[in-house]
Formats: sequence, structure tokens, C-alpha cells
Amino acid sequence: MTWKELQMQLDPLPETEFIQFVAVSVDAPKIAFPRAYFVFKNDEDIITFRDRFNGYVFIDSQGSESMGLVELAPNPKEKRRTREEERRARLQRLYDKEQREKAERNETKKITEFRNSKFERSALKEKSNDR
Repeated sequence: MTWKELQMQLDPLPETEFIQFVAVSVDAPKIAFPRAYFVFKNDEDIITFRDRFNGYVFIDSQGSESMGLVELAPNPKEKRRTREEERRARLQRLYDKEQREKAERNETKKITEFRNSKFERSALKEKSNDR
């Protein structure tokens, strides 16, 4: 199958950022299939394309039939650093949350210690003795 034959069967094709067609080479094994790679601009187009062409039977100029297989794969253009930055931001949020909770626990502890301090207990004893 050539790119032109595939393009006619895929028409209309959603808007893409990148297309690569890998034809079967002459010295390829007896059972070999062409491949096409697409990078779509819109995520909704990915799902539409998958629903439309996964399992679709393509027919080339010689009458040979091939079933289409659509696989979703990560885009190699997306930097891995973004994942690392997201992880760092998430860890920073967790750290900040833990620090706030720790500060709140310390404030609660100080209030509790004051209420249970010797000073307060002695004042209560004096009041009870005065009666």
C-alpha cells in the first residue's frame, strides 16, 4: 500500500502536527505491513480516529486486504522535564501542607499546655480553698 492509497481511504483526515508513513521495503520478509504515524492537534480527534479506523479493512491497488490497528502512544515531543516539574510541584504542595498542619498542632499543644499548667491549677486550688 502506498501513501496515496492510504490517504484516499483516510480522507477526511483530522488536522495533524506530524505524519510519517513507512512503506514496506522490497527486501522485507514475506509478511510485512506498512505503518503510519500521526500526531493530532486536538485530543478529541485521537478518539474519533481510533473509533473510525481501529479494525477498518484497508484495500490496496492489488486487492490485498489489511486490517487497521490503531494504538495510542505517548508523544515523543513532550518533554520528560514537565513530568519532573509536576512531581516537584506536587511534593512542594505536600510539604507546605505538612508544615501548616505541624504549625497548627504546635499552637494547639501550646494552648493545651497553658490550660494544664501549674499556674492554672494553683489558681483553681485557691478558689476552692476560699469557699
